[in-house]
Amino acid sequence: MIKTILLSKAKTAKRLSLVFVVLLGFTLSSCMTSYYYVKPSTHFAYPNANVVSNNKQLKAKIAKFGFLIPPVVKGKDEREVINKALAQDPKADMLLNAGFNWRVICILGYFNLGRLTVEGESAKQVIGKQDLNH
Repeated sequence: MIKTILLSKAKTAKRLSLVFVVLLGFTLSSCMTSYYYVKPSTHFAYPNANVVSNNKQLKAKIAKFGFLIPPVVKGKDEREVINKALAQDPKADMLLNAGFNWRVICILGYFNLGRLTVEGESAKQVIGKQDLNH
């Protein structure tokens, strides 16, 4: 009886150590890289325009997937995430001090998940005679 209990505990310990090694392998074989950059504005501000802040912080994100080769950020991806953010405020024409965060998570060396996030202050651009009294 005692011998059976000891064998059962030994098998359980082996199983737990195997689970631990597998989980440790998954953890060590995954990686993450991140890149952050800021743009003063997402659209061209005309020289004779008044740019007025809407006092609203907007945030949006998109995801991309890659197998073997990590996904990269392209101009169309930036434009897509900017348009997604601007859709949250119908009065907004642009984002001010837009911070872009590109993060890629690599799982097991084969699967790559990328996420682009933008966050900035919404603003309205009124083109016309510039108000110099401010």
